[in-house]
Amino acid sequence: MYYDKQFQLEPQYPLLALHHEQIKQCTTAGFLTASKQNFAKTTECLANLDPDVLQTLATRLKNGENVTPQTDAEKMCFAVIHDVDIIAQRIPGSNTSKQHSRNEIWSIIAHRGAPNWFITFTPGDISHPISLYFASTKEKF
Repeated sequence: MYYDKQFQLEPQYPLLALHHEQIKQCTTAGFLTASKQNFAKTTECLANLDPDVLQTLATRLKNGENVTPQTDAEKMCFAVIHDVDIIAQRIPGSNTSKQHSRNEIWSIIAHRGAPNWFITFTPGDISHPISLYFASTKEKF
C-alpha cells in the first residue's frame, strides 16, 4: 500500500477498491476470451448486431416472456449474450458468477446428497475482510 493512507481511510474506499478489482478481472477475462478461437466469430456477430432486434428481445424478456430465437438476427443476439456471459462468469459478484456458483452447489448436492447444515455469512462491503485489508487499518478479523 501507499505511504500516505489518507485516501484509504475514506469510507467509500473499500467499495471503490472492490470495484477496481472487478474491473481488473473483467479485463483479464476479456483478454482470455480474445485469445480463444471463436473470438473472430464473436466480433463479427457483435459488429453485425441489429439494435432494434436486441431492444425487442430485451423488452420481451423484461415482460417475462419465454423467448426462443426464431430468426437469424435473434439467434445472433443470443450468441452474443452467451459470449458476454462467459466473460462475466469470471467476475466475482456478477450475476453470471452467482448463477455459476449456484449450479456448482446444485451439482455437488446432486452428486453427494444434501448437506447436514449450511451456514451463510453476508457481510457488508465496508466491513468485508478484503475491504479491510485494502484499507489497511491494522484491524484484526
